[in-house]
Amino acid sequence: MGSAMFDVDEILGSKGNVKAKRCKGGGVIYCKVLKHEGMGDFNLQLRGIKLKNVEGLFRKSDPFFEVLRSTNSGWDTVFRSPPVMDNLNPTWPEAHMDVAILCGGNTNKNIKIVIYDFEKKGDHEFMGEFETTVGGLIAARSFAQGADVNDVNLASAFNITKKGKESGNVVVLRADISGMEEKKKKQKKQREVPPPVAEPVVAPYAPPASFDPPAAQPYAPTAPPPYATPAAAAPAYVPAPPKPTFIDYVSGGCEINLGVAIDFSASNGDPRQPGTPHFLKGNEKNDYETAIATVGKVLSAYDTDHQHSVWGFGAKYGGVIRHVFQCGPAPEVNGVDGILEAYRSTFRTGLGMSEPTDIEDVVRAAAAKAVQGQVGYIVFIF
Repeated sequence: MGSAMFDVDEILGSKGNVKAKRCKGGGVIYCKVLKHEGMGDFNLQLRGIKLKNVEGLFRKSDPFFEVLRSTNSGWDTVFRSPPVMDNLNPTWPEAHMDVAILCGGNTNKNIKIVIYDFEKKGDHEFMGEFETTVGGLIAARSFAQGADVNDVNLASAFNITKKGKESGNVVVLRADISGMEEKKKKQKKQREVPPPVAEPVVAPYAPPASFDPPAAQPYAPTAPPPYATPAAAAPAYVPAPPKPTFIDYVSGGCEINLGVAIDFSASNGDPRQPGTPHFLKGNEKNDYETAIATVGKVLSAYDTDHQHSVWGFGAKYGGVIRHVFQCGPAPEVNGVDGILEAYRSTFRTGLGMSEPTDIEDVVRAAAAKAVQGQVGYIVFIF
């Protein structure tokens, strides 16, 4: 029906982490990027029993099944099994699905298993379906341990229905979650509470063998001892939350703006001499342009509006050293191509290479822009 190519960085750079593209044959495909949470793999093996044939009198169906997850907009296919040809009591190969994708780690969330008759043309015929949960499949397998899976009266079998009528049964040969052991170990280690500090041992009071009371002294009032605040109980140990990743910031709505600062100081050599970083030869990219194009292409995708500031530093205009100046005629340029054009146009402004190499004013200019635009993250290319 159609297809579209998406880059993950382009999607993350779009508002809401959602990107849309039109298909050549019509229609629009929306793609959203979500953070993957490792929750293990769900291992499943099913067997159909006395499935209702939909191939007619002289042929048998070629059944396969799909596992669908519940979403806000309906059902999404997560897994499709290979077909078992000419068999109404098929035993399908083991399936392995990511728990995070299948049910988001919620084993009580509804999933649907749909069985079709395979057709080479792709117009597969519906044979029946049933709804359950990951927990329900695991429970069904636990109940059936050691039982005869050929027994259609098995209490753990799922009834397949088609248009409200029963069209066969499915039993669970395997249903379990693997790959969680290592994660549980890490979580346990994070939750471990440091051992309590041992209390000092106080020796029991032993009265002296003989006691001679001292002579009475005249009363002399004394000031009460200063109040001593009792020591506060040690707070309960709480593990530090995991450090957020770059994707966490982007997915959480952090605005990113790419700015480019280019060194025009004399440390780069004479730009008219071949082999120096700024040397321009026709349409060939020099070292600076190659770096801007390569790194800028990646980072620019995370900038929602693709408007970038381009600064220069280390050049001399009219005999005055400039530690920060605007490259190009506009305060911001559009995309990486705009950055490259602003860079080349700077050589037509009569600048002279100078020294020293000082980036302090450039950093201040970027910080001021971040405060003014409330940008959460500024990325530089120097």
